[in-house]
Amino acid sequence: MPITREPDGRLALDGHGTPVEWAVEMRRFDESATLDQLAAGGPDRCGLADALGRAVAAAHATAP
Repeated sequence: MPITREPDGRLALDGHGTPVEWAVEMRRFDESATLDQLAAGGPDRCGLADALGRAVAAAHATAP
């Protein structure tokens, strides 16, 4: 989203003036879906950990 300089000189987020900088608007995700919460679900979550480990290993294997 743009940070703009308004005609009166003040700065505004997503205003109508001239963009002077850009900001990333982020959204908070569901805290119950974080890895620590999923891991607390017990041994039935082992498949998730294995898949995540394999994905990270594959990314590292192809990284320069």
